[in-house]
Amino acid sequence: EAGFYTEAQDIVSQAIAAGNRYPLLFYYSAQFAVAQGQNPAALLQQAAAAPSDYCFPHRLEDLGVLQ
Repeated sequence: EAGFYTEAQDIVSQAIAAGNRYPLLFYYSAQFAVAQGQNPAALLQQAAAAPSDYCFPHRLEDLGVLQ
């Protein structure tokens, strides 16, 4: 919400690079890409392909990302 999309993108990218494949990481990364004027298509494809086992969106911020 503070507008630090580049920094947030870096943090999420580090989590993905470390092997985390939770769909929400890709959805958040896609949202940050859109906020920076980038195309999120590849990230959305990765989110759809990621295993959703044990991935439970439970925060109000998740709602905006999933819409």
